[in-house]
Amino acid sequence: MIGGAMYENQKPGWEAPSPGQLQAREEYNDSEVKAKFADHCREQGLQLNESDIIGDGKIHRCGTETHPQGKNGSYLLHLDGAVPAGWCRAWDKGEGETWHLDLGRRLTAAEQEHLRRQREIDTLQRKQETEARHKEAADRAKVLWGKARNATAEHPYLQRKGILPYDTKTCDDGALLVPLYGFDDDKNAVLVNLQRIFPNGDKRFLPGGKIKGVFWFNEDLTDASRIVVCEGFATAASIAEATGYQVFAAMSCHNLRTVAEVVKNAWPNKTLIIAADNDRRTKGNPGLGYAQEAARAVGALLAVPSFEEDEVGSDFNDLATLRGKDAVKSAIETAPLVPEEPWAELHDLTEDEKPWPYPVDALPGIIREAVEEVARYSQAPLAMVGSSALATCAAASQHLVDVERAPMLRGPVSLYFLTIAESGERKSTVDGYFSQPIRRYEALEAERNRGTMLDYKAREASWQEQKRAILERLRMARRKSDFGKVKSEEADLQAHEANEPERPRVPRLLITEESSENLGWILARDWPSMALLCAEGGLVLGGHAMQRDQVTRNISMYDALWSGESIHVGRRTSESYTIEGARLSVHLQVQPGVWQRFLEQSGDLARKTGMLARFLVSQPASTIGSRPYREPPVSWPALERLQNRIIELLDQKPNLDRGRLRPEVRKLQGEALREWQKVHDVFESDMAKGKDLEHLRDTGSKAAEQVARLAAVLALVDRCPEVGVAHVQGAARVVAWHGHEASRLFRGRTPLTAAALELEGFLIRRRHDKGETSCRITTVQQCGPGRLREGSRLRPVLDRLIAAGRVRIVETPHGKMVELRPELVDHVAS
Repeated sequence: MIGGAMYENQKPGWEAPSPGQLQAREEYNDSEVKAKFADHCREQGLQLNESDIIGDGKIHRCGTETHPQGKNGSYLLHLDGAVPAGWCRAWDKGEGETWHLDLGRRLTAAEQEHLRRQREIDTLQRKQETEARHKEAADRAKVLWGKARNATAEHPYLQRKGILPYDTKTCDDGALLVPLYGFDDDKNAVLVNLQRIFPNGDKRFLPGGKIKGVFWFNEDLTDASRIVVCEGFATAASIAEATGYQVFAAMSCHNLRTVAEVVKNAWPNKTLIIAADNDRRTKGNPGLGYAQEAARAVGALLAVPSFEEDEVGSDFNDLATLRGKDAVKSAIETAPLVPEEPWAELHDLTEDEKPWPYPVDALPGIIREAVEEVARYSQAPLAMVGSSALATCAAASQHLVDVERAPMLRGPVSLYFLTIAESGERKSTVDGYFSQPIRRYEALEAERNRGTMLDYKAREASWQEQKRAILERLRMARRKSDFGKVKSEEADLQAHEANEPERPRVPRLLITEESSENLGWILARDWPSMALLCAEGGLVLGGHAMQRDQVTRNISMYDALWSGESIHVGRRTSESYTIEGARLSVHLQVQPGVWQRFLEQSGDLARKTGMLARFLVSQPASTIGSRPYREPPVSWPALERLQNRIIELLDQKPNLDRGRLRPEVRKLQGEALREWQKVHDVFESDMAKGKDLEHLRDTGSKAAEQVARLAAVLALVDRCPEVGVAHVQGAARVVAWHGHEASRLFRGRTPLTAAALELEGFLIRRRHDKGETSCRITTVQQCGPGRLREGSRLRPVLDRLIAAGRVRIVETPHGKMVELRPELVDHVAS
C-alpha cells in the first residue's frame, strides 16, 4: 500500500492494415515457415510434410496419424503479410489450433490486430467447411441407413456383448450400424452420423461426420424419471435393459460432457446420471476422469462400475456380463453426487490498479463539509471536488506562509493538482464553487485600484510619448553626425528611463489559459501569487504550448515556480524579465485523450524532469449516467464558511519586497515534526526495490514535501497558529491517495499481471470458441500467448492465476490440465 498502513455469410467488415502500418517482413523464407508449420501440424495429429503444404490461405485436406491415407485432417496457411499464420485440425482430435510464426519478439499492435482479423476470416472458412463436411456425412448416413437391414440378435458383436439390437442395422460388409443423432432447433432427434462396428470389434465413424454432441439413445422406456449418459453403445444397451431408463451414449469419453449438457438443457428437471467407464488399468483412468468432469459440469449423479482386482472389466456392459443386470441396476440407482472440489478464494488480478476511496474524512471540518456539500449537489466525482477545494485553499495561503520541515528545508505551500476526467464531469461547475471568492476578491481589488490604474495609464502614456520624442531627436542627431547633440539626447533618454512610472501591483490571482511565457510575465509584473485553475486543461497542455520545441522551457517554468525559485526569461524581440519570490498553485483538469497526447508529445521529459512528480494526480471514476436531477439547496452554509475563510486569507496583505513575496515561515515542530518524519520514512521505504513506489521514485521523492505543504495549508485554513499532528496525518492520507493514483496511471501494469491477464483471456476465448473449461498445459505452451510458451515463463504466471483463485491445475487421464473458474466465463458473457 502506498504510504504504508497509514493511510455468417458475410465476410467480417475490415480491411487489412496498410503496409505502412505493419512492420516490414523479417528475414525468413517460405521453406522455413512451412517446416515450422509442419512441425505444429504433426503435433496436432496431422500426417503432413513440409513439401505437402500449400500456403495460399485456403483450406486443404490431408491425412492424420490414425488415417494417413484419408482426408480427416485439414489446414490452411497464410504466407503473405508480415506474420505468417495458419490453422490445422485432425478431425478425430478436436477443434484444431491456430498458429503463427514466432518472430522472436513481441508482435506490434498492428500485427496483432492483423492476425486477429485474419483469424476472423479463417474461422468463417473453417465453419463453412465444417458445416459442409457435416452435411456431406449426414447425407451419406441417410443413404446408408436407408439401404441397410434391421440387425438381429445373432450379430457377432451383439452376441459377444449380450445385448439386444435395439434400432441398429447391418450392411453388406457385416458391419453393425449404430445411428447417431443430434437435436434440431425443435429438439427433434435428427440422424447426423453412423458408427460402424465391424465383426472384429473395430469401430469407425463416417469421415467428416459430426461427432461432438452427437449420441445414440433408446426409445423403449419403462421409467422416464431418470436419464443416463454413458460412453458406448453396448454400455448404454446394458444399462437400458437393466433399469428401463432412457440412456444416451456419447460414443467416447471426450464427448460425455457435451452430450450431458445437451441432455440437461433439453430436460432440466430430470435426474441425470453419468455412467462412467472405470478404466482402472489405464494410466490416469480417462473414463472416470471425464465422467467426473461431466457430472460436475451439469450437477449429475455419478455411477461407477466396481470390479474385483482379478476381474477383467471396465464398463457397465462388462459388469452385466460378470454379475448380471441386477448389479448394473443397483450401481445406477445408488449413484451419488460428485462432490465439487472447492476453489481457492477469488481475487482480482488488478487489485492494486483499482482506485481507493477518496479520504475526504482526512480534511479539516471547514474544508471537508464544503467538499461534501458541493459533491452532494453537483454529483461530480468526490476526488475532483476535493482537488478543486484544496487547490483554491493553497492559492489563498501561498502568499502568506512558507513551510519549514527542517533547517535548509524550506519551501512554498503551493500545490499542483491534475485531474483526468471525461467531458461532462462538471469540472467547470466544481471549480466555480471554490474559485468564486477569488473572483470576487479580484473584482473588489480592481475597483479599489481603478483610480490608481487610470492615473498610471495616463502617466505611462505621457511617458511613452516623451520617450518617442527623445528617440526621434536622437535619431536625427545621429543622422546629422551631431555628436554633441547625440550625447545630450542619450543623457536625456537615460534620465527619462529612470523616471518611468511604476505600474501599480493590483492583485490578479486567477488565470485559466496562459502560455508559460505569459504566465511568467504576469507573475513578474502584475502580481506574484496566482492560481491556474483550468477546467479544460487541454488549453494549457495542448496546442502551441506543448509542441516539442516548447516542452523543455515550459517544464522548467512549472518546476521552478513549484519550488519558488527565481527564473530569468530572456527575449530577443521583447523585454526580458525575472520572476522572483513568486507563488503558483495549479489545478488542471484534462480529458483522457488530451492527457495521452501530452504524454506522447512530451515523451519522457515530463517524468525525467520531475514535472509530473510535482502534481498530485488522479483519475476518479466517472459519475456520468448516475446523476438524477436534484433541486439546488436553498443555502450553502458549509461552502459559504469556506469561501469566507478564503476571503479572510486573501485580505491579509502579503509581505512584498520590491514586488517579491517574503512569506512568513511556518515550522513543523514537536509532535507534528516527528509525525512528518515518520511519514517521510514510510514514503522513502516504499521506493525500495519490490515496493509500491519502486517504479515511481520521482513521485515518491516529492511525497514527503507534498505532505508538509498540504499540512501547512490545512492548518492555516483551519485557523490554527501551528501545524498539528492531525494536519500532518490528514495531509499524508491525501498525498498517499494521490500516490496510489499516480501508481495506477504511470507505473503501468507489472509484467506478471499483464501476462496473467493475457493467459486468462486466452483460456476464456477457448471456452467461448471451443466450449472447453480446461486445456492441457502443453496446449497453452503450443497455442497460448507467445511469451509464455517456455515452461520457465509459464509457471510463475500460472502460480499467479492459481493464487488468485482464477484457475487450478487438475490431473486428468491426458495429463495436467489448466481449468478456468466458471464464474469468469459467466462474468464475461454477461
